[in-house]
Amino acid sequence: GLTQTYGDQTATLTRLPSGEIVCGGSFRQAGDLPTEHVAKWNGNGWSSLDTGLNESVSSGLALENGDVVVGGRFSSAGGMHIANVARFDGTLWTPLGAGLNSPVNCLARAANGDILAGGTIGIAGTSPAARWNGTTWAPLGSISNGSISHMVELDNGELLLNMRNYDRKQRTRQQATSKDGGKTWGKPRHALDLIEPISVSYTHLTLPTS
Repeated sequence: GLTQTYGDQTATLTRLPSGEIVCGGSFRQAGDLPTEHVAKWNGNGWSSLDTGLNESVSSGLALENGDVVVGGRFSSAGGMHIANVARFDGTLWTPLGAGLNSPVNCLARAANGDILAGGTIGIAGTSPAARWNGTTWAPLGSISNGSISHMVELDNGELLLNMRNYDRKQRTRQQATSKDGGKTWGKPRHALDLIEPISVSYTHLTLPTS
């Protein structure tokens, strides 16, 4: 299992094309293996991803070539200065540009291959969301809510944000959509079927039985 060192931090599970699972969180040990906040499970045992990261991981994204991108609250990956988002190619960690200014809560893939990252106000410029085009990060339009927990591109090409709701009178999540790739956003709305959690949420991954 995974041994945590403080608090009840959200963990993320990311399935690679190989079927292996990359787990990220606040742990510093996987089974009997010392590992820093990220580890890989191959069905039989745990392995480390180089020297890992200096602080917690909250999101992961598998790429088609087998690389994995992780986001969280960290300033170092593999001993290199890398800010809050990093890529692992199976051997080494590398930065995505200059990284992001604040912790990353979620990662998603756009239909054109761009990487989307969500977090809090200031992650890129004054926006809580950003897009990586393979060369640079750019803010994703003007979003009034200050905290994004999940982000996905829908089949119709629209971007959907699942956001923290700070209105204590309405205990539901807020959502917003963009029809132009994140340049502009519709007014945040209450998602009445999504209850706002009081503290911690968890990401679940269903594994195949065969």
